[in-house]
Amino acid sequence: MSAMPTMIIETNEDTEHLLAYLREIEARLEDGYRMIDSGLEEGQDVTRWERHWLKLLNDYERVYDALVA
Repeated sequence: MSAMPTMIIETNEDTEHLLAYLREIEARLEDGYRMIDSGLEEGQDVTRWERHWLKLLNDYERVYDALVA
């Protein structure tokens, strides 16, 4: 797996855009967690959902790290 390019924040507009994206990812992570939990309770195979959720978490961490750097 190749490394993701480093995010560079140059303006306040970049920061606002990333904060909005971070909030969007947070909502998707919460929804995904509920879906996975519900699927597990119903005995569904949630492997693909979990993989996607982990990719979203990776995106969240990358954006968060860029904002606090």
